[in-house]
Amino acid sequence: RSDSNRQGGMIKKGQTVLVMPANVVATVRAVETHGGTPVQAGHPGDSVDVGLDGIDPASLGPGTVLCHPGFPLAPAVRLAAKVVTLETVRVPLLVGSTVVLHAYSLAVEAKVSAITAQLDPKTGQVAKLRPRCLTRNMSALIELTPSRPVCVERFSDFKALGRVALRMGGRTVALGVVTEVWAAPSSSS
Repeated sequence: RSDSNRQGGMIKKGQTVLVMPANVVATVRAVETHGGTPVQAGHPGDSVDVGLDGIDPASLGPGTVLCHPGFPLAPAVRLAAKVVTLETVRVPLLVGSTVVLHAYSLAVEAKVSAITAQLDPKTGQVAKLRPRCLTRNMSALIELTPSRPVCVERFSDFKALGRVALRMGGRTVALGVVTEVWAAPSSSS
């Protein structure tokens, strides 16, 4: 059973879904409200419980995404984001800094793998290429490498899976949107 918040599309009993990032096909056994009332379908914005057959429950957890098998979401091994650092930054963000990446129900450790550019907060234009660090109230383009593949999308493609927050030491230090996603190379023969 998976506790889920519908972000897009529809889910209904009997439907075949692809569970990502586990990359396992499962069948929807039941769709229920949190009160346990069965419903025919879950729609975007609905908070429902989804019962699945054909999957090990260990493959389910925060950050799991159900998608159509014909249109799989490719889990990201690296992502770029446009972020704004907050007043709560105590230690500057540097390349190599470890953060907790939050997106929808996902929370995973990630490394800042690049600080591509500092942006002018008023215009959004590049003010400085490859700054050494980010401190309070700065806007920047950064790259992150999560500790495991994560299901995110570019904000311009799918808003619900494209918003991120970065936390360090229990504090939210930056908010932003995903601008690019790099999936693992497919291993097709």
